[in-house]
Amino acid sequence: MTTKQKKSTQDSYKPNEKEAYMSKAQLDFFRLELLNHRQVLQDEWEALNEEVHSSADVDAEDFDKATRDVLLFSSVKRLEAIQRSLEAIDLALGDIDSNNYGFCKRTGKPIGLQRLLATPEARFCIEEQEGIESRYEVA
Repeated sequence: MTTKQKKSTQDSYKPNEKEAYMSKAQLDFFRLELLNHRQVLQDEWEALNEEVHSSADVDAEDFDKATRDVLLFSSVKRLEAIQRSLEAIDLALGDIDSNNYGFCKRTGKPIGLQRLLATPEARFCIEEQEGIESRYEVA
C-alpha cells in the first residue's frame, strides 16, 4: 500500500476512548496499520538486502574496502533490526487473529490506545515495558 492509501485510512477512522476497547473497528484499524508498516519494512529489507549482496561483490582499494566494510556492517545491523520489527508485527497480527491484541502479555491489562497508536506492535503495557528495559540497562 502507498503512503497515500495509509493516510486515507487514518483520516477516515481513528480509535478513541469512547468505544469499547479492542472493538472490531479498532482491531481492523490496527490490522491495517500493522500490514502497512510491515509492507514498508519489507520493501526496505528487500532493497537493503540487495544492496548488501551487490556491495559484497565489488573490489575496492584498502581505504574504500574499510569504508565499504563499515557501511556493510551498518546495513547488516539495520537488516537485523528490520527482521526483529517484522517478527514483532507478525506476533501482533497473530494476537489480532486470536483476540489477544491490545493486552499486556505479562499482566493481561490493556496496553492502551495511545500506546498502540504510537507503537501498534507493542506487546506489553508501559509499566511492564519500562521494567523490561530497566533490566536490560542493568545487565
